[in-house]
Formats: sequence, C-alpha cells, structure tokens
Amino acid sequence: MTKNAIFSLNNIIMSAYPEDKDLFRTLSDENNLMLTFVDKKLVSEFEDIKSGKQITYDPQSTPTLEDAVLCSNTGSFGQSFWEFFRLYRQNPADDSLLKSAITNLLMLKGYDVVLDHFSSILKEKMNDDPEIMNMLASAYFLTQEHYEEALPLYEMLKEVYPDSVMVFYRLALCYERLYQDKYLDKQLEYAKKAYEISDDENIPHELLAKYYYRSGNKKECLKCFDHILKNEPSPENKVAYGRFLMKEGFISEGFRAYLSRFDTGKVAYPVLLTADKRWNGKSDLSSSVVIVHYEQGFGDSVMFSRYIPKISRLAKKVIFVVQKNLIPVFKSSGFDKYCEILSHEADVNLNITLEDTNKSVMYSKGQGMGKIPHDYHIPLLDTPYLFEEAPDKMEEAEGYLKTDPKKVQEFREKYINKNDKIKVGLAYHGTKDSLLTYRDISVKKFLPLLKMDNVEFYSFQSDEYAQELQELDKSVKITDLGKVFKNFEDTACAMDCMDLIISTDNVVMNLAGALGVRTYALFNKFTESRWYSVDGDDIGWYKSVKPFHAKTFNDWDNLLTEVKTEMVKEFNL
Repeated sequence: MTKNAIFSLNNIIMSAYPEDKDLFRTLSDENNLMLTFVDKKLVSEFEDIKSGKQITYDPQSTPTLEDAVLCSNTGSFGQSFWEFFRLYRQNPADDSLLKSAITNLLMLKGYDVVLDHFSSILKEKMNDDPEIMNMLASAYFLTQEHYEEALPLYEMLKEVYPDSVMVFYRLALCYERLYQDKYLDKQLEYAKKAYEISDDENIPHELLAKYYYRSGNKKECLKCFDHILKNEPSPENKVAYGRFLMKEGFISEGFRAYLSRFDTGKVAYPVLLTADKRWNGKSDLSSSVVIVHYEQGFGDSVMFSRYIPKISRLAKKVIFVVQKNLIPVFKSSGFDKYCEILSHEADVNLNITLEDTNKSVMYSKGQGMGKIPHDYHIPLLDTPYLFEEAPDKMEEAEGYLKTDPKKVQEFREKYINKNDKIKVGLAYHGTKDSLLTYRDISVKKFLPLLKMDNVEFYSFQSDEYAQELQELDKSVKITDLGKVFKNFEDTACAMDCMDLIISTDNVVMNLAGALGVRTYALFNKFTESRWYSVDGDDIGWYKSVKPFHAKTFNDWDNLLTEVKTEMVKEFNL
C-alpha cells in the first residue's frame, strides 16, 4: 500500500463530498499529513479539491482489465479501485469486478466508503455469494463501530468457511466487543476453534489468555502466555502479556513487555528519533541532553509526567515535549525548573505559541523533535519500567502537580457560586479511545446525583460531549464549566474550587489525582490494564482517587447508587 495510492483515493472520495462533512475533514487531515511524501500532481489535485473543484478524468480514456490488475499487483490500490469501479459501471452484471473494486477499498482501509457507498448492493448479492458477504462483514468489523451488524454475518460465514481462522477470530472479538462479560463461553469457544485450525498459534493464544483471565481462570491464562513466550511472540502478544502483568500489579515487568508497543503499528514512533538513542535505564545521563516525549493521550501525559523530576536529577538537561494545552499546568507546577517544556507542535514550528483552545492534534511523524539536538530520548510510557515502579513504591501517588493559588481564587470568584453547597465537578466522557473501551457514561445516568439536595454540579466536559447537557430536563441544574476552559491549567484551577470530582477513566480523573484532589473514579467491569487496584480505597497510582467498580458490564445504575450513598456518608448530606 503506497502513500500515493491512499492519497489518490482520498482525493477521489473527497471530490464527491461537501467540505462540512466529517469524512471530507477526516480524509483532508490524513492527506495533510502525507503532503511531503506524495507526487506534486496529487498535491495540486488535493488543493483544487479543497477549493471546491471536482476531480475530472479524460473522457477519452477507456478502463481496461489489464490496467486494473496491473495497478493492484503493483500496490496502486487507489487507482486499481477506480479502474475496477469504472469497469463495473460498464458491466454491472459482472460481480467479479465489484468484488475486485471492494477488495481494493478494503486494502486501503476505506471501510467507511464501502459502507457508505456499496453496502446496499452488497446486501442484495451476499446471500448468493459468500465472498461478498465476507467483504461486507469485514467492512462492518473493521470500522470498529458496527460489530452488531458484523456478528450475524460471521455466524453464517462460519458454516461456509469452517476452517477459516479469521472468521472464528472475528466472531470471538465481536462477542467480546458487544457483550464483554456475557457470553464468555462463546468467546472461549471461538478463540479455541481459531487456535485449533491456525498455523500462526500466537494470535489465538492471546485471545484465549484474555478470555481465560476474564473468566477467572488465571492458570489457563498463564499457560497461554507461557506458550506465547516460548514461540517467538509477536509485538501484539508481548503487549498483551504486558497488560496482563500490569493488571496483576507487576508494573515494572508489565511496562517492560509494553516496550514492544511501537512495533505493533498502533502507536506512533517519531520518525527521526532513532531506537539506538532510546534510553535503556542503564546509560549514564549526567552529561546528556534527553528528550522526554508524549506519545498517546492527555491522561497518559499527566499520569507519567510524575517521572520528569527524577529524570532531571539524572540528566544534564531534559526537554519535555508534550501537548500544548498541558504546558500551562506543568509550568504552574514548577516543571520548568526541571526541564525545558516544548509544545508537541514543535514538530511544525519550534517557536509556536500557545493558543486559546482546548483541542490538540497528536503528532503523526514527530520530525520536529528529531531536529532538536539530543543524546537520548524517552517515550513517556517507558518510564514506569525505567524507574522500576511497583505498588509498594508509588512515591508520587499523593500528588505531584499544583495550581497557582491566585489563579484559583480568580477562577473561583469569576465562575463558582458563592453558597454553602457541596461543589462537585463531573466528567463523563473521554476521547474516542475511551468510547471504544466502554469507559464513558451518558450524562443522563447521573440524574439521581444531579437532583441531590445541597449539592451543586459543574460539568468539566470541554468537548463535543458537553452537548449532552442540553438533553437534560430543564429542572436539572448543572453549570457548564467546561466551556470556559482554555487549557488544562483552567481545568486544574476549577478542580481546586471543588469539594469532589466524579469522573470516568479519562484525563480529568488523572489530572485530579495528580493534583491530589478528592475524586470518585467510575470504572466499567473490565478496566484499562494499568489500574491494578480498583476495589480498594484508592487506585494505587493516585491516593486521592477512590474507585467505584461495576460488577457487571455497563451496570452504571447500581454503580451510581453506590456513589450517591458514599457522597451522603462523606459529606453528611
């Protein structure tokens, strides 16, 4: 799959969409990241499309099967799709042309395009052609948002392809994504079946390990991982083993296995930061300049920034590259005495200034960081391994960030009501990743809390999910505080005006814990792997954060009843 092919296909699709559509914006953003890597003609075409022009093709040209096949064989999947599609429009009775066009779209990860433009015709034809059914099932499955539609198709396909590892593998995952702790027997059944018929034994073993663990059978789980470790595990399986270790409280060992995350292709590694300069925890840093860089979400940056002071005591100089909207809170915490703090947008412009926005785009290439003179670099999530973190250590668990008291007082006077009511900050949604891992809760679920006497709620949502507040009954009083946040220093100041924060597993929870603010953390049945302690008085990493753990998947009603009871007890309501 070449960048030219992807760029070209994006151009084709964008030309059919108005600029205000999400797909247009998504593809435009993707192409912007590839501008320096593709042909100038395609870039010019891209600029034309953004200005409102459509792609035009030579009407004299005639698509040929030979050209379509040649493009596919040479990896030009975008052009191949276009050639096969033109042929199909001339011969709509030839399903082989349709299947070839769809195959190219799937190769280019154009799953949404398949569903948006071809799902109706694929549904018409799928009962007569299992290959077409499989293509539609793949598009549903790979969007990560249509497992409900994919599941019944794979249930039918398992009868057609009884020896297909992929069908049984995806069936297991569909049941997991849709039902979590329900139908664990089916998840195990299909994962075992995938293992039985697979030549690549590692992939099903990773699934088996997970399902055994979730079923409470740690013995069989460990057997699976033992098999993986003895058979040259893939990076994905090393990461899975690392997550298991973290969950069991073996933090340093777990994050050591998690070092393989960049090899999975799911986490971006800055292209100009080389592996030979990735600090291994042993080399002397006393005369070295070290770049410590964020790599994933806001919550990760907050959580693992705790190690910056330690790194500064080892190195000659530390340069901390982090999302721009976190920089003010790190500066108010005095981090600039430990390190030089640069915005992640240094990838584009080393002199970029902070803007009044609470949005951030994660870097995709990290070229700017590679241009900063340095001796070593440290990806932020390497730090628990490098500093041999363990549950009985957690030296920073009491809090390591702080706010400026004057700014907190200014914020309180400007935005917080002056009364004796208990002030509670609420965050119920995180990023898309938290949505896909079932960490979010609809704000409507909080109604029993929002109607409590002598309690005043403030929403800390500063994204599109704040719109859910408009769906609440007008009699429910909750202040939309998130709309005034310019960056995370504002969020931190607001937290220091609260008596309590209630949050799902997201950056708000991490920031509150890092500040040492009293917090109730709400966890679904299956939690993110780093939370090894979710059934005690705190969550280990943060002593001020009390966990509330759902006993079954999405059982938020009972969980929030527990929260209400605890609030009544703690605040004498």
